Amino acid sequence: MSSKRTTTAAFIRALYNLTRKGTPFVDWSADGTTFRILDIKRFASEVLPHFFKHSNMASFQRQLNYFSFKKWTKNNRTLEAISKKGSIAEFHHPYFTRDMDESLLSCFRRKVASRSFEPLMDVYAQDYDTFGDASYEHRIVQSAGREKSSTVKNVVTDFLQSDLNVSDFVKQLQPTGCNYAGFNLVMFDGESLGYYCNLNPMGPTPDFTLLERDVLYGISNSVLGTPWIKVERGKAALADVLAMHKDQDDLALCRKLIRPMVDTTRIEAPELLPQTGCPEAMEYQLSSIFVEPVGNPKYPKYGTRTTIAMVVDGGHATILEKDLDPITLQWNEHTHSF
Repeated sequence: MSSKRTTTAAFIRALYNLTRKGTPFVDWSADGTTFRILDIKRFASEVLPHFFKHSNMASFQRQLNYFSFKKWTKNNRTLEAISKKGSIAEFHHPYFTRDMDESLLSCFRRKVASRSFEPLMDVYAQDYDTFGDASYEHRIVQSAGREKSSTVKNVVTDFLQSDLNVSDFVKQLQPTGCNYAGFNLVMFDGESLGYYCNLNPMGPTPDFTLLERDVLYGISNSVLGTPWIKVERGKAALADVLAMHKDQDDLALCRKLIRPMVDTTRIEAPELLPQTGCPEAMEYQLSSIFVEPVGNPKYPKYGTRTTIAMVVDGGHATILEKDLDPITLQWNEHTHSF
């Protein structure tokens, strides 16, 4: 049972002070959108104790991951360089910039929650903060961040109940978007299909795109267009289903669209795994399109819970939903049409 109380994060306040005091071994990129640690070893031993009362670099990076900071990447490779002084690491968050107003610190709010439930897996218990509730594409069966993530449902409800088109709704949402846990949102207003991400790791501002017709899109746990292998596999499989579709009824098409989404094939090559901040063994578990339950067999804590296929044709919609019961681990199937 998690508490509903939230508090301003002392970690973010300390990080804000750290990056603005001309501290040795820390500086900003030329455009001010990423901060860099210029000598990790000396930073850990000489700077961390002053601002964070410890010298544990692993703990520092776990906290960055928890608040959705990312190691700055280019072409899916971490920008780490080795200099004469030691290793250099660079970190990015869309709202944490050199010129940010101090009032924006209110966007970084850490959930105060109990850890009375079992961790995802015993082997990862010490790294639990790495698995922040903003990080993955599948629903958490049990999560300390449930209240925080559930507020995102209000965004969906607000859009469905509003008379605004996609573009105008996003303009209304953007000023408060940072108050939510990270999310991807796809919206259709009857004419335009739009995509919005409130935490864009690839740039300094939230990401909004009007999607084109007759284009096959795929999205996982990053921003739209991130070429994760399982996303590309899924897109190719869906393209094959659509290419072979003849005059079958819509429900039959939904069943065929569901099949690629239950693919449990994982990525065997470590260098091809996404770098989301969790241990490599966990990255491997999450590298399949369908993520099998992670945890002990009796109480799995994480995995793919719901898969939905929807076909809209001529104003008629058919929906097929397969849902995993979190208690019995039995699959239920539901169909809807309107």
